[in-house]
Amino acid sequence: MDTISHIILFTLVLLPPVYLQLLPFRNFISPYQKHFLYQGYSVVYIVETACLWFTVIHWDVSPTSWLSYKGFLSVGWIPYFLLNIYVIPHYLAQHIFILGMQTIYTICMHSIAINILLLLIPAEEFFLYLPIHFILYLILFCICLPIVYPLFTEIFSRFYTLNSEYLWKFICPLPLVLCINEAFFSMTIPPLSQKYVLPSLCLGIAGILIGVCVRTGLLQLEERIRLYKKNYALLVQLQSMNTYTQELENSQTHMSVLRHNNRHHLSVLAELIQQQKNKEALEFINTLNTAFTKTKIERFCMNPIINAALTCYINKARKAGIPVSVSLDIPPDMSISADLSIVLSNLIENAIHASKNQSKGQRSIIIIAKNHDHVLDIVVKNRYDGAVHFDRNGLPITKEKNHGLGMKGLLLFRDMTHATVLCNQKKGWFHTYLQLEWSHE
Repeated sequence: MDTISHIILFTLVLLPPVYLQLLPFRNFISPYQKHFLYQGYSVVYIVETACLWFTVIHWDVSPTSWLSYKGFLSVGWIPYFLLNIYVIPHYLAQHIFILGMQTIYTICMHSIAINILLLLIPAEEFFLYLPIHFILYLILFCICLPIVYPLFTEIFSRFYTLNSEYLWKFICPLPLVLCINEAFFSMTIPPLSQKYVLPSLCLGIAGILIGVCVRTGLLQLEERIRLYKKNYALLVQLQSMNTYTQELENSQTHMSVLRHNNRHHLSVLAELIQQQKNKEALEFINTLNTAFTKTKIERFCMNPIINAALTCYINKARKAGIPVSVSLDIPPDMSISADLSIVLSNLIENAIHASKNQSKGQRSIIIIAKNHDHVLDIVVKNRYDGAVHFDRNGLPITKEKNHGLGMKGLLLFRDMTHATVLCNQKKGWFHTYLQLEWSHE
């Protein structure tokens, strides 16, 4: 009976660290993935318990020895770790980093619990009080959890929008390397927890410092990216206003030429009428009408900032041979006009880039905006029959160099305005839908 209880305790004590392994990813996985993980954890627990029981009963390997105790705790986490990687892919570096940090925390809690127990009992009687050790470990694990909880949650939930993969690739092995070093020297028959209390505490301090350094680095990266995107947004606005200003100047130039030639045009028209050349007069009037039409600046919406931005990119699309259909009801006095102009510019630029990969007869961009009771609904869609891959936020991802910043800007705009953003691809059309509440300036 004691053997069975020890086996159950051995496998149960692995579950709290499994919670820490899953904690950072809880906001990035679907309910289906969570359900699959919980089922997988149950299966792993049953299989490990059965395997440990088989090892003890049939191979007569005692679970109550220092080597077996340390050995099982050193390898029992592997199935859970592999299951996490299988269910939550694309985060290998983050999985390795969290594994190392979780292992440092677990080693420290075990060391403290062992030292507390060995203050009360002789070392050779440790396994007689193994249940007490595990209870102490669980109590310490829960007491100290609020200290490390922000590291295992905020480090991903706050910084998940950052393009920081290169940082994780270099930093992820460090905590695990420290743990491997600790495990290598602790795999001895006598307990070393009493003799090496200070190194164990230093390992915990090293884990805290690693977490602080990573968080500080990510904060600095976040600030740099924020400044870069702010400068990028200002640059886009300046480019849009510059293009719009050039078109106004061209329109004024053409209008000045027409005014200058106005007397000549009237003389020619009067002469044609006097000579009863009605057909030639109508053709001349149509020519003048076409010339005057070219001086007209097309207005897409009543919002001047957004209209200036859209004029730049819609004309860019038309020059590329892409038909653009526009129907916009955007208020002129929104407090988020500047930010929204950047988002729409990026969406149209993405649509232009995607449309260039379509055959000429299959190119089209449609932009629609409807305003009702301070709620703005916007749809930007373009023809695209290629494959589109989406990230965990439901936004399209690309591996092309110098592309993808617009979608990151859209994600920041969503978080800033609490907007609803949906992207999908249906029947050869790629849709981006935004819905947001707005206020007056």
